[in-house]
Amino acid sequence: MIIAYGLERTLILESQNWQYHEGGWDRIFKSLSNSCTTADAVATVDWPGSHDSTVIRLPQVDRLSHRSQYLPLAVPEDLVNRLKIIHGNPIVWWIGQILKYVWKLQPRTTRYINYQMEKIGIEHPFVGIQVRRTDKLVNEAKFYSIEKYMDIVDEYYNSIELKTNFTKRRVYIATEDYSVITETKAKYPQYEILHNPNIPKIPKVNPIHSFDNIFDLILDIHILLRSNLLVCTLSSNLCRLLYTLMETNYLDGSANVISIDSVYWYHNQEYNKRKVILSHNAENAAEIDLIPGDIIDVDEYSLNGYSLGTNFRTKKTGWFPSFKVEVEIEVVKFPTYSNIDNKKTL
Repeated sequence: MIIAYGLERTLILESQNWQYHEGGWDRIFKSLSNSCTTADAVATVDWPGSHDSTVIRLPQVDRLSHRSQYLPLAVPEDLVNRLKIIHGNPIVWWIGQILKYVWKLQPRTTRYINYQMEKIGIEHPFVGIQVRRTDKLVNEAKFYSIEKYMDIVDEYYNSIELKTNFTKRRVYIATEDYSVITETKAKYPQYEILHNPNIPKIPKVNPIHSFDNIFDLILDIHILLRSNLLVCTLSSNLCRLLYTLMETNYLDGSANVISIDSVYWYHNQEYNKRKVILSHNAENAAEIDLIPGDIIDVDEYSLNGYSLGTNFRTKKTGWFPSFKVEVEIEVVKFPTYSNIDNKKTL
């Protein structure tokens, strides 16, 4: 969608045989366009095509032979100065607005979500946590104990209780492994533990790739987006989706999400750049030196206040204090669509 926006073209989504639902995208979400939904009668050319190409066929983002300049982490030039004032990471806001346009549910999907949310009984305040476990069975993703998540939840509720007489501690857990639910209930009896009632009792590998399970995934997403605080791992595709969708609910939704493992990144991005604003002298062999102006490609984030990255100047990789860098914004000139009458689009 962002490439189409940058090229001033209409995006047509072909979702036949979609891995998440046999009916395709339009059975779950509304079509991206009410009038332009097929290009069957027009000759297509493969990406990147040319300016004169009527229809350009885009492959999956990780199969692009020529990477578009409009892909994240690029931020539109006409928006960047305003975004820097109100947001700590403008690219997250920008992607969130694109997702807001795409994320339009069909009535049947909305009815399912509303019905299930009423059954679950969601009340505020509550903390949402997303725990991904079964991918361990496939690619040995790093394991994080439930205590790692709940330590942050405890801190959140402790801070609330210092200011109010609030006593009810409530958590919604989104997971594909029911043992996470039973473990949390046993270890944290003082909490009300809420969850999707359709979690399989026996863990399955990639359950969301089973037909109709996407409804439960969307249910989790909508509940987590309503949480007062979200704790997850930004190494997870779902956590990154939630992180950007949070921007549709808040001016700066990044403050409502805590990741226990990584900074935000976009699939197939070139770098995750940070600019050094304070110098740092390495205190041990695991750390790297920094001087103001250095550009760091960040790979990992730790809750102890340190990040892991590679210094472009020295070519060295190591840990450094996270507060000594700031987001390096990638600015790209996008079309501004000044020729469009906004009054006619409302």
